[in-house]
Amino acid sequence: MPTRFMLTWPRLLRPAALLSAAMLAGTLGCATPAAPKPTWSDEFLAAMRLPAAQAEPEVAALARRAPERAQARDARFELARFALRRG
Repeated sequence: MPTRFMLTWPRLLRPAALLSAAMLAGTLGCATPAAPKPTWSDEFLAAMRLPAAQAEPEVAALARRAPERAQARDARFELARFALRRG
């Protein structure tokens, strides 16, 4: 059974409340960075989208500066695949 509070319309916000909400949203929007710094995985995926001739040196550089052993292993695996394709 609905209560009388469920049947009423929501209260309209006062202009001061709307202004403060807009200022808060603007402040938060200005404080956040425009684009996040790409991670190693993002750079690896971007390198793998390149043509093979351009991707191989990029992947080699990423393999040298991989933050984790598993990531370095993945990059070395892709380098081996490039070498097999090259012949």
